[in-house]
Amino acid sequence: MAKKDEIIEDILDNVDDHEKRLKTLENGIKQILELLQKIGGESPPQKNTQPAQSNVKVEYKDLENAVYDGMAEYFKANPQVAGGLDQESIKKVSNICYNNYQKVLKEIKEKYQAEVDKKSEEDDKKRDALGIRTQDQISEWAPEYLDYVVGILRFIAYHCIDVDDTPEHAHEFLRVVGNVLAGITKTPDAPPPTLKAWLFHRWKQFKANNRKRKGFFYVVLLLLGLASLVFINEYQSAVMDLDRTNRIFYKNVILNERSAKEYHKLDSLIHSNSFFKTYRTLDD
Repeated sequence: MAKKDEIIEDILDNVDDHEKRLKTLENGIKQILELLQKIGGESPPQKNTQPAQSNVKVEYKDLENAVYDGMAEYFKANPQVAGGLDQESIKKVSNICYNNYQKVLKEIKEKYQAEVDKKSEEDDKKRDALGIRTQDQISEWAPEYLDYVVGILRFIAYHCIDVDDTPEHAHEFLRVVGNVLAGITKTPDAPPPTLKAWLFHRWKQFKANNRKRKGFFYVVLLLLGLASLVFINEYQSAVMDLDRTNRIFYKNVILNERSAKEYHKLDSLIHSNSFFKTYRTLDD
């Protein structure tokens, strides 16, 4: 506190010093204005609602030089004013003001945070009284809800229920919300088993197995196709060979009378002789 009082006293001393210097500056400004009026050939300004009219034109460069000359003469005649607002003084005043601003701002923030913490503690005590601050408290008076439903109820209670409300009204409101959430998230009961459901399940399993073995079935079908092509090729070759043999036999044996008689004799002998008959039974 003593250090703070010293800083305030320094600021007040600096303010008094600057007030004196400002008065001196005002006098200097008046002298500059009089000098400008002399250069422009105008009389001292009078208090009048109408703007002063003048036909005298002064170049901007001449006016600027006159202002610089007047200020130089003034500060030369009053050296005590020249250092009143130097860079060092301005920096010192700025640092003092900034430090005081930081202190005041810090005090305001601490006071605001203390008020917020106090209000939060009071609200938590009221929520404890309502039984809605934690999930365990909600589970005590609503044990029929699942954990994730209780978590949602706790979030809704923290943001939507007034801490000054009555426990009965708060619990009734949360039960309505909990029933809605429980109905949405509840798993539907399985239907009773039936023959149709069992057959449908087996059919789904069969389709799933077929999907898994689809590659194997394709390979089997490909092999069967190749085997069919080989069998057809061999069968066609055998039929053509048999047809070719029959044509040769018919042309060289049946159409020739002599050969036909000899063939019929041999055929009769083979079918009538007991030796060939016994031989045929052995083959059978």
